[in-house]
Amino acid sequence: MHPVTSAGSYHEFVKRLLTTALVVVLLMGAWYLRSILLLGFLAAIVAIAIHIPAHRLERWGWPHGLAVTFSTLMLTLVAVLLNLWILPNLIIGVAELIALLPSALAQVAEMYEQWRQQSGPLRGILPPLVDQSLGEAQAILGLDQQQLQSFAINVVNSTLPVLQGLGNIIISFLANSILVIFISILLLVEPHSYATIALMLLPRQHHSRFVEIWNKVYATLTNWIIAQSLSVTITVVLVWLILGVLFGMPNALVVAFFAGVATFVPNIGAFLPLIPIAVFTLVENPTQFLVIAPIYLLIQLVESNVLTPSIFRVELDLPLAGLLFIQVIAVALFGSLGLLLAAPLLAVLTTLIRELYSYDQLGLQGLEWQITSTASGGIRLVNSDRVTGNGAGRSRQEPNERQKTTAVVICETPFTTERSDGD
Repeated sequence: MHPVTSAGSYHEFVKRLLTTALVVVLLMGAWYLRSILLLGFLAAIVAIAIHIPAHRLERWGWPHGLAVTFSTLMLTLVAVLLNLWILPNLIIGVAELIALLPSALAQVAEMYEQWRQQSGPLRGILPPLVDQSLGEAQAILGLDQQQLQSFAINVVNSTLPVLQGLGNIIISFLANSILVIFISILLLVEPHSYATIALMLLPRQHHSRFVEIWNKVYATLTNWIIAQSLSVTITVVLVWLILGVLFGMPNALVVAFFAGVATFVPNIGAFLPLIPIAVFTLVENPTQFLVIAPIYLLIQLVESNVLTPSIFRVELDLPLAGLLFIQVIAVALFGSLGLLLAAPLLAVLTTLIRELYSYDQLGLQGLEWQITSTASGGIRLVNSDRVTGNGAGRSRQEPNERQKTTAVVICETPFTTERSDGD
């Protein structure tokens, strides 16, 4: 019996070694292809965003293909029109601001000189601003005409790589956008086929649980899209009403939509609308920027710390400190795209860890904790009762019960499935 035991132990060791090696290879491959996988995740989010209105049209009797096509065209048209509306206004504003810079600088210099002359003590401390002609400037700098031309050529040569890099970024963005839209359309054509492929890679007793987790991940991403849409809508309405209607800022609706789109970029996106605010207000009335900018920051403070967290807490139940931590990690690992997708990534990871580890391994499904603070600042667990009912309170199906389910998957909607129980 001893040789058999040794042989069995050896085969078990080899099996575990090969499994570990396979996991390591898969993780290394995922790390090497992380940018492509992240684009695939973005494509899945876009596909779900298209599917939400398409599913509504299907419930009204539209064919699946026509509903998907119409939703895709409408969302693409809205995105293109917003870009064609926002970007030209920004470019015109920047051009006007650049054209006004010489006169604005001259006005600032004149105001400075008047203020210096009117203040006796400061007159001897602050230096005067004296206009210098080109010849006087050349004499002061010790540069002749040829040296000035050489300096201008060096400036142009140093600017060209920056412009080339900017062009490469724009081309890469457009190419990735087209790729994401194309993959999203492919996902919408036969979405349940991917679930079928995954079922073929899993043991039969896990098929029912896989379908449950598939639907929960889909619901999580749907809730994130809804929460983000509500956040964008609230931002647009608040910025337009307060800055445009109450304070009369020029191009307020453009700034409002820009601020709404910027909410997709966590934390940093709150400050990006200061750029169009500066462009539009400095052209019309420079002093207005000193009033509009603090008011906008106050709007963002309320929206980012009160309204949006409340929406995300209701829809997704995400820990806000964990979201900020995940954003930092996502930027370090994936760059700007990781920052953009940090919230849905955290939502999906939270769902998977809860379902696969907390519920399936630890058996914590249906438990409800009540935690209070102690006098010393710590926490105390009051009780942990198991609740019953729908959703998260349902009792977990045991593995031996799942073995009785069949592998039949019924497609309720293009992205959700239901299991069919049988012998």
